[in-house]
Amino acid sequence: MEGLLAGGMVSKAARQDLGLVRKNALRLLRLVNQLMDFRKTESGKMALRASENDLVAFAREIVEAYRKMADKRNIELGFFSVERELPVWFDVNMIDKVLFNLLSNAFKFTPDGGKIQVAVIKDPIAEVALVKVEDNGRGMSKEETEQAFEPFYQGRRRQPGGTGLGLSLSKELANLHSGDIAVWSEPEKGTRFEVILPLGAGHLQESQMSGENTGSLSYDEMIFLEEVNEESPYPPASSPDAEHTLLIVEDNEDLRRFLKNHFARRYQIREAPDGNAGLDMALEEVPDLIIADIMMPGRDGLALTRILKTDLRTSHVPIVLLTAKSAMEQKIEGIQTGADAYVTKPFNLDFLSEVIKNLLHGRQVLKDRFSSVIQPGQFPAGMGSLDEQFLRKFTQYVETHYEDQGLTVEGLSEAFGLSRVQLYRKVKALLNESVNDYIQQVRLKKASQLLLEGELTVAEIAYKVGYSSPGYFSTAFKGKYACSPSEYREKQSNTPIRER
Repeated sequence: MEGLLAGGMVSKAARQDLGLVRKNALRLLRLVNQLMDFRKTESGKMALRASENDLVAFAREIVEAYRKMADKRNIELGFFSVERELPVWFDVNMIDKVLFNLLSNAFKFTPDGGKIQVAVIKDPIAEVALVKVEDNGRGMSKEETEQAFEPFYQGRRRQPGGTGLGLSLSKELANLHSGDIAVWSEPEKGTRFEVILPLGAGHLQESQMSGENTGSLSYDEMIFLEEVNEESPYPPASSPDAEHTLLIVEDNEDLRRFLKNHFARRYQIREAPDGNAGLDMALEEVPDLIIADIMMPGRDGLALTRILKTDLRTSHVPIVLLTAKSAMEQKIEGIQTGADAYVTKPFNLDFLSEVIKNLLHGRQVLKDRFSSVIQPGQFPAGMGSLDEQFLRKFTQYVETHYEDQGLTVEGLSEAFGLSRVQLYRKVKALLNESVNDYIQQVRLKKASQLLLEGELTVAEIAYKVGYSSPGYFSTAFKGKYACSPSEYREKQSNTPIRER
């Protein structure tokens, strides 16, 4: 893989996919290393190899490794120490894991534009050195704070790809140094971790003192830095000429970008990092199709689907659920919420593409069939009950008010409790034409019937079906029937034209 990425023979698209594979391979490697280290600490076989190092310089180096990420996210990253140097005996390969884990968590839970501060402090009274990592992120509840160091505990701070193992391992590594880690946190105000390391070497056995003075980062953390500092290879823009809009609701940033990268070649792409943002975007923009993960923080995919399928604004939008849950009961639950398709992870990208194409094609077929429906109540099968109710009320309303010259999109929007954009997209999705076009189609069809009856003049018919002037009516009529109203009457019935 390294050779392929370094070479120039791989296409841009393939290089992007290989980069994603490599990134996740590094994640897996770090996870395996964490599990091995955790198992060693549990069995008492984690050997401490401490040497005397300058803790100030060591901590500053790790902080600076995050500088690029901080700049990219506009996070204020600060480092403070009164001491110019602070000699401390510690195992470099262990303490860098501890500090990297704390800083990694701080960046995960601090929003863009936030603040992260690291301080190294000497406490001569307690004879300890402190490394404080503080952020102004989302914070933790009292329960989460109490269980923060429990193995595999994640609480509501759960993040994609997290294991809940990092803090537990960090505490074990600090304890091996006869030290500790403490935490203070408050919801929505921030979190502070303190790594406590004893000064001097009196707490160490001779076998634990390697005598090697090194401040280099471990291989595990170096590959981590290579990952977090790499530039995103994904193109930011989707196809501007695409006919359909896809909304991707996925909390895993890598998967979301991977899907965007693949489907942006054929569709306009919108993306949301969680169910709450996805709901707001779906209601506001009304996309043509939604791809949503089931397991997401906040509002999950099932709840999102249930809301969208029972909301008049979005009930017609096909929804594809992605999930790692493959049990039949879970699939049934997904379909019962109103989802149009249920795709399990890991999924075949070609299969997902075909699912999307078929759903969009099916929606187009329904629109083509609906576009010929003028009389209310004559709806073919294949739509949801909420959509049928809307169409029934909409067509009945237009049938009742088509004679009114004041029948406008604004009036219809107010009558149905939808914005102009939402009403336009709803009608366009179901009838394959705009609101104004549909009103005109109804008026022209009524006009053609009146012309054949022969009881009214062309001008009288124009006003009767809601047109403000006979001239505008004649132009619109000719655009639909390729002849003037008078010519239409003569051709269809040979009825003499009454003069005004």
